[in-house]
Amino acid sequence: MADEQTDWSAIVAAAAKAQGFTIPDAYQAGVAANLARIAVIAAAFRDRPLDDTTEPAPVFIP
Repeated sequence: MADEQTDWSAIVAAAAKAQGFTIPDAYQAGVAANLARIAVIAAAFRDRPLDDTTEPAPVFIP
């Protein structure tokens, strides 16, 4: 989903409309840029292959 063709501004506008709130014009570009960054970070996890025996950790230890 995260590529050069993704119109993050349109996604932000549609998501805000669907949730019933508005994002001031001064912040829309920043919100779109942050969403694009999040997509790049998420891709690192999304694209990592997991085998069928992978289980979640039972306890989070930082």
